[in-house]
Amino acid sequence: MKLLRFSGLLMLCVIGAIGLFACGGATPTAVPPTTAPTAVPPTPAPTLAPTTAPTMAPTTAALSENASAAVLNSFKKFGAAKNFRLKANVETLPEFFQLPYQPGPNDDPNNVKIVTLDGVNHASDIHYTLGGFLGSFVGALSGFAPTNPSLEIIIIGSQVYMRGVLDGQTAAQWYLLPESQAGSMGFDPQDVVRTITETDYAQAAFEKTGTASMDGQTCDVYRGDRAAFEAALPRLIQEAGLNAEEIDAAKLTKFDFQVTVCPDGNVAHIVYNFEGPVKSKPTVSGKFNYDAQLSGFADTLTIQAPSNVVPMPEVNTPTPTEESLPEATLTPRAATTFTSLEGDWEGTNSSDSPIQFTVTDGKITYAGLNYAISSGDCLASGFYGSTPDDGAIQDQNFTVLLTNSDGVRFILAGIFDSDNQAHGTLNITGKTHCGDTDTELTWTATHVSAPPTDNATPDAEPTAEMPTEAPPTPTDEAAALPTTAPLSTDDVALVQSVFDALNQGDVNTAMTFFDENVIYNLGSVNGIGADGLKNYLQLGAAAGAQYSVSNVQSLDGIVSFALAISGPGAQSFPNSSVIIQDGKIALVTLK
Repeated sequence: MKLLRFSGLLMLCVIGAIGLFACGGATPTAVPPTTAPTAVPPTPAPTLAPTTAPTMAPTTAALSENASAAVLNSFKKFGAAKNFRLKANVETLPEFFQLPYQPGPNDDPNNVKIVTLDGVNHASDIHYTLGGFLGSFVGALSGFAPTNPSLEIIIIGSQVYMRGVLDGQTAAQWYLLPESQAGSMGFDPQDVVRTITETDYAQAAFEKTGTASMDGQTCDVYRGDRAAFEAALPRLIQEAGLNAEEIDAAKLTKFDFQVTVCPDGNVAHIVYNFEGPVKSKPTVSGKFNYDAQLSGFADTLTIQAPSNVVPMPEVNTPTPTEESLPEATLTPRAATTFTSLEGDWEGTNSSDSPIQFTVTDGKITYAGLNYAISSGDCLASGFYGSTPDDGAIQDQNFTVLLTNSDGVRFILAGIFDSDNQAHGTLNITGKTHCGDTDTELTWTATHVSAPPTDNATPDAEPTAEMPTEAPPTPTDEAAALPTTAPLSTDDVALVQSVFDALNQGDVNTAMTFFDENVIYNLGSVNGIGADGLKNYLQLGAAAGAQYSVSNVQSLDGIVSFALAISGPGAQSFPNSSVIIQDGKIALVTLK
């Protein structure tokens, strides 16, 4: 079994941990980016007859350092800002986007509005309209219809208000989130700008190119050089959810990095754009546009709670009735003891990323390597899997080399401690989007499966301990049921395995438990087919959603359970169930 972990990077850090939800509806209309200001040539200073020895004119390097100081000081000042207006638009092509993109009927299939923002910050309080892919993402999770044109959010102290059309409703309404939901809302619009302002730049990275009228002031426009552009690129790729494997910085055909700074020392406008070929489709030109406008730093801004607010509907777990099946305590499945190295091995490396490899006829015939390596503020992560040219195992030792299309080398070396356990190192060298990389990680792995002809002895099967109290007196309806209702431990273990995999961000493993024609009813999201379900689950995996399963009951291929999903807009689905046929989930319902 060769596992390909979905290695989605975090979306723009305006939201903390985002839970499971779909984003197949129309994305909100974006705030149009402001046209880049027209550069006004500075007026030449008059020539003065020197009365003393002439003073040397500033050098180009000195001018660049002064320009960079103005930009970097404005970035530092923004880090302490508590009072401002922000309007932002971030967009890209689907080919450059890391997550699956399903455009709605009114969306441009060739352009992804990643996020749009328009609002104000005052101290720790905020009032924003959130749109784009992320707006739909958060709205759907919180219970709003995916066709909402936007989601309006007000946070005052610990109170969180959201305005939109709830799924199943027709009119927009302000809702007050319950404490359980509000406590996990990590919305911070300032993070959209920090992606640019908290990057380290060289002392002479910017030069003045002109002026522009911004927020009632005549402000200076600066342009970043190639080094400044490349310094910001890795973090933007990471936090905007772009696909680093499709972007080649060396082959970009266009790039632009402009910063406008006003006389009060505040940053007023940031533009960061690039275009270039898509690696897997060289004839397709991808693009990315980032536009953030800031103002109102000295204005008196106030944020008030909305009127006509109603509580956000909250699903409560019902009290069990006499008809509920008794809850079982499942003893975890014990490990299997193998008598050879043959089969599939799985483990993790020291960056807490999964690795997998397969042994066939005494050789490593496949290796799949997830990785996450950092360099300063830059994080490079991904997956590469392939069949090595030489996977021979000698004296319980092996070393295999994999090289991806960018020339990055992965050297996996290992020692089999037994037929069940192995350990070793993973060395990654080459040029990633974080620059030159030379990193060594350690790993451990466990033998998880063997070919049918291999001898493997299960140490113990899982057991289920049922409550010992006497059952209730049968009713007429109960008399029609079998007199014994054994808990199917295999079915319970299957359901638990799905959520264990999702809690590891491993969507591909989770999908192995579903039928290819699975029917899913997940709150407001319904569909048929494993591909659609996988896209839905990948959205949550990309943002680190976590799932808690309780009250598991099983009878004749039907498993019922309560599910809690963490994240902003955290939800509970107390009456969830799956139907299992031929060892696969054929129908899943969350409600």
